[in-house]
Amino acid sequence: MTILSVVLYIVETLPELEKYSLIGRTSISEAFHSPLVIANTVCFVFFFVEFVLRFASCPNLKSFASSWANWTDLLSILPYIIVLILLAVHYDDHRTMPISVLNTLRGCRLFLVTRILGTSRYYRQHWIVILVQTLWNNMNTLFVLFFLLIICMVGFGGLIYALEGVGQEDPNFPSIPLGMWWAVITMTTVG
Repeated sequence: MTILSVVLYIVETLPELEKYSLIGRTSISEAFHSPLVIANTVCFVFFFVEFVLRFASCPNLKSFASSWANWTDLLSILPYIIVLILLAVHYDDHRTMPISVLNTLRGCRLFLVTRILGTSRYYRQHWIVILVQTLWNNMNTLFVLFFLLIICMVGFGGLIYALEGVGQEDPNFPSIPLGMWWAVITMTTVG
């Protein structure tokens, strides 16, 4: 269910499917005609009921409140509740809210990804422990690697801008940040 919810969130942000998203609706009745909203609501209800049942059945509220997994679950549930409340009170012009607020609310749903590692039975598996120890032991090497990548990114990005961007009518690289992006995808063989 966690993976389904994250996939739905990712699909919901595609420009072609944004019209089926919960964001941009003006009423609850209008929102629940969309298959994406219905699927997201089913996931939300599942996580909400699970959270409430864990809260109701926990023997020690202090340990429940001090668990990072419970806080990430709460942070992934709250944005959906807030958007539903805005729709329920007919907050017709919620599109005038700063887009960063809506994106932050939507982005909080990605806290669900931490459930895969944090509450999964695979978390204590041997391969996860080895991976974490390997990353921790090689932190200095990884830092140097990323530092050199940044230096090369800035250098090659500036160079490609100077060679192919400056003074041309329709430049391939109209800015240094675009040149830096080209350098990153070229150096990491993504592009």
